[in-house]
Amino acid sequence: MGWLFRLPPFSDPKLGRAVPIRLLLENDHSFGPDDVATLATAFEEALRALRLVDRDDPATTLVARTIIDLAKRGERDPARLRDAAVASLSK
Repeated sequence: MGWLFRLPPFSDPKLGRAVPIRLLLENDHSFGPDDVATLATAFEEALRALRLVDRDDPATTLVARTIIDLAKRGERDPARLRDAAVASLSK
């Protein structure tokens, strides 16, 4: 059996609940710890750019899924991930 990778718990200290991108990545073993940190950074920056503060807003999940999909295609630059997520919601 291979080693098991578990994401560290990550929640928004202001809201006290899990950040949506971490929830989506919880059972996805496509990314290592450094990649997860990069995706979380891109996610947080995209939410700030879009002025999304409600973590229960379905748009936050859409931002997370967009970033994850781009990362699965090989993109790892947090600025490009952020910009692409913002552009996808700004259409």
